[in-house]
Amino acid sequence: MKKYFLLFTAALIAMALSFSSAGAKGKVHNNNTFGIVQEAFNKQVSISEKPRTKKEIHDILQGYFTEDVIKKFMKQNVVKVKGGYAALGSDNAEYYIPFFSYGTKTKVFENQNHSIKYVQEKMQAGEGPVSYTPHYETVKMEKISGKWKVSSISINNRKLPAAAK
Repeated sequence: MKKYFLLFTAALIAMALSFSSAGAKGKVHNNNTFGIVQEAFNKQVSISEKPRTKKEIHDILQGYFTEDVIKKFMKQNVVKVKGGYAALGSDNAEYYIPFFSYGTKTKVFENQNHSIKYVQEKMQAGEGPVSYTPHYETVKMEKISGKWKVSSISINNRKLPAAAK
């Protein structure tokens, strides 16, 4: 129930952002964009819930990620456990969708021919078991056969330009 409430709240935030910033050049606040990214993250997290076959894991991810990202994610995060394979959680695991706030700090950009979207947020310095300096976390999505899929996940020190190319 809590999961559905969070998804509903995120959808409302995304909708509010789309109305408040729709006219900004190069920025796209598509109601669906945050929802797709959040659902992709939920699919990744679900892999840690119980042991599965590698094919089952691949099938869970294939609707939201390109083959390249699936291969990298599985190589880096999926391990053999009793009864199959699972992804073990971590605060700093590669190829996971970042912990975006999905608020005003999370920006969505689209290229000029509307075939690529970027979701980006500046993350402030972190403390605790994993510390880091301020940086940008970015999810690149490509429209493949009419469906948006995550094609890369990156961490870098530069902000995307207003009209991402």
